[in-house]
Amino acid sequence: GIAAVLFGLAANGCGSVEPPTPALAPAPAASPGTPVWLPVLQKAAEGYPGVAFAVAGPNGQMWTGALGLADTTSRTVMTAETPVSVYSVSKTMTAALALKLVEQGKLDLDRPIREIAAVPPAFAGLKMRELLSHTAGVRHYRDGEWLPNARKGCSRPEEGLAAFASDPLGPRGVYRYSCFGYVLAGHVLEAAGGEGFGKVVTNGG
Repeated sequence: GIAAVLFGLAANGCGSVEPPTPALAPAPAASPGTPVWLPVLQKAAEGYPGVAFAVAGPNGQMWTGALGLADTTSRTVMTAETPVSVYSVSKTMTAALALKLVEQGKLDLDRPIREIAAVPPAFAGLKMRELLSHTAGVRHYRDGEWLPNARKGCSRPEEGLAAFASDPLGPRGVYRYSCFGYVLAGHVLEAAGGEGFGKVVTNGG
């Protein structure tokens, strides 16, 4: 079989008065040089301004490419190398990295995080298992918080702690979806891995 990974994105200028970007162009007619999966992938990408993709074949073949626009205002064409914001896809990376560090003996999911990294006092007794399963009681975004935080960005998880470091915890052991909980988890993983988050993810611990 063929596994396809779509990285959908990119709509800077969503607030423009211009009409929205139409769906991607219809799939081209099949030809001897057209991979059989391309029309299927293009159909799946309809409705997104632009997508970058990677397709892995059964024999180790790899195709990368892109469709549509990276920026609807400047009409910049999307390429396979265009940086995009992955947003909550990073939670999957964070959880996978945590398990990798456990496998390497660098992380104990049930050890208080204060023993791994410097954390705000309110979070000292939390454990990685709780953060990864959204049961640590760390709050999620309040109304109106997501966009300013998303636009601000940060180069390291530690820079994002200030947004919620002084807030009280909710009940522990109760599922409560939390982006901020994963910011804290990323900060702890940096300490466990001994490098910045991006490098730890790239190096697999």
